[in-house]
Amino acid sequence: TDSGHTALLRARGAELLRRSADFHAEDDTHHHTAYSRILGELAPDEARIVRHLYLDGPQPAVEVKTGRSSYRGVFNLLGEDAALRYPNRIDEYLANLDRLGLLDVTREALGNPNRYQLLEAMPEVRRLLKRASFGTKVLYRTVELTSFGAGFVRTCLPVPSLDPQVLEQHG
Repeated sequence: TDSGHTALLRARGAELLRRSADFHAEDDTHHHTAYSRILGELAPDEARIVRHLYLDGPQPAVEVKTGRSSYRGVFNLLGEDAALRYPNRIDEYLANLDRLGLLDVTREALGNPNRYQLLEAMPEVRRLLKRASFGTKVLYRTVELTSFGAGFVRTCLPVPSLDPQVLEQHG
């Protein structure tokens, strides 16, 4: 019944509040329950993306906005740089990782504008700019992990700085 379901949810909420008031209990279950759920919602390539961002830091992306068709394309090299099995699915992957709170595509540019040169030279970007009408813009963006995403990687994925076995393989 609906009222039984509501009562169950309320009991779970009351338990959470009770545990939050207990300052003596060790509680790292919040992250671990969220992390467990997230692991079930990630594609293998998505795990590669967040680990790549964790190890190599924020990555450049360019957004091309054309005035006439209002086409918005966001281009990056994460598919290649993170060695994805299906690099053509990068837009879907980034949308899911954003939905899960693991990464952000920010409106700020990286400090080094040279990091955007390869993106501007991509055939698709150049084609858009060649066809461009008045008002076409190339906007620099940054793809980066959220602090929650960094915690997820540290907790759930093997990373060389934390895992001695992985260090030996990469070293």
